Amino acid sequence: MISYDFISLIIKEKLKKVFLKIDIEGSEYLILDELIELSHLIDGLVIEFHDIENHLEIIQRFVERTPLNICHIHCNNHGRVNANNLPDSIECSFTAQPAISSGSCPPCL
Repeated sequence: MISYDFISLIIKEKLKKVFLKIDIEGSEYLILDELIELSHLIDGLVIEFHDIENHLEIIQRFVERTPLNICHIHCNNHGRVNANNLPDSIECSFTAQPAISSGSCPPCL
């Protein structure tokens, strides 16, 4: 199994802004601290969180600690929903752009 150290990779490649798509089947929880540490270099992040029921507090802490803004959340269409109406997995998209208030959105055509 190959393991990547995000910090070393980004420093080695001298990347200034990155977009990350992370779907690593439950191992995402192992790199959340690195993602927060790198957040100043992340322009966009899409991450799939698995086994939601057992990781709700970890996900909440990540969302609270990261300076990135959630711009989209959806359930995995192929997953199950448990008795508590929680999906097995969700995909969250984050952006470095400031959040848009509902009053500042342009009207739809």
